[in-house]
Amino acid sequence: MIIKSTVFVLGAGASKPYGLPLGSELKQEILDVLDEDNASNRMVIELLAKAGGKEYEKTKLSMLRKTLSDSGDGTIDAFIETHEELADTAKRVVAYILLSKEIRENVMRPPTKEGQASDWYAEVLRIMKADFAQFTSNRVSFITFNYDRSLEHFLYTALSSRHRSEVTAEQWADVIRQIPVVHVHGDLGVYHELGKDADRDRLGYGHKISDLSVRFAGSRINVVHENNAAVNANYKLAHELLRLANFVFFLGFGYDERNLRRLQLDQCLDPLAKVSGSGVGLTSANKAQIQQVSNGKIHQNHILSFACLQFLKESPMVRQIYEIR
Repeated sequence: MIIKSTVFVLGAGASKPYGLPLGSELKQEILDVLDEDNASNRMVIELLAKAGGKEYEKTKLSMLRKTLSDSGDGTIDAFIETHEELADTAKRVVAYILLSKEIRENVMRPPTKEGQASDWYAEVLRIMKADFAQFTSNRVSFITFNYDRSLEHFLYTALSSRHRSEVTAEQWADVIRQIPVVHVHGDLGVYHELGKDADRDRLGYGHKISDLSVRFAGSRINVVHENNAAVNANYKLAHELLRLANFVFFLGFGYDERNLRRLQLDQCLDPLAKVSGSGVGLTSANKAQIQQVSNGKIHQNHILSFACLQFLKESPMVRQIYEIR
């Protein structure tokens, strides 16, 4: 059970083991799916044009592909920041691609990479181990920069399968709702099984993709530069969680300067809070820069060159947050 107040901050690398793309990969997938010369894309482009709801949406899709290809931006978020006229179209394409990647089997049985396990969700659940009556005593929350709902799907599917004769799926859903999962930049819809019957924002994981679902999911996506009420409210929730944290762990996070600054670690964190994170492929210079941008809250020596699962198993800090019951 997690007995120390712990916040996991998730970036795109955290969803990667479950079939979701990194930022650079998402950009390439957008270019690929909008390639009109590929006959297999025609039905998708028609669906995306219909999702836009305007006669000239197909023209905007073509414009999006050319402009994105020529932009030099490494990610779609960076592109949207300077191409607001294409923002809504781009968000719908992002929604389509991510919805198509929300595959139930990839979450519950993620493929191994080069023979190595990568299922860090299962490791977190192992650390949280507790029976139904004690599960909400886990002092854990998640701040995610990802739009997908793979974490919610894993928690609901894994937990609702337990002790079915004694605890119903709806009872487990009530428990899981008490675990804060804040999507600071929006999501593809409220995870269906965790929403209420009257909640119009629900969308199932692995839901059949249609122009309506793409339009809906795209409308819920925000990017870092957008200063709207939803983004501000989500960051407020994130700041409140960080203020209560004894430990903060960054998993699969790219340490983008804008994202780090908006978390306001120097203002929110208790001086005694401990911070660490995964950092596959980061150089010593990269880590020093992260320490500087975070005003020393993320010390370069505490960024470990591990993927998410290895980080959870080998980080000395992680071993301080839980006890096995």
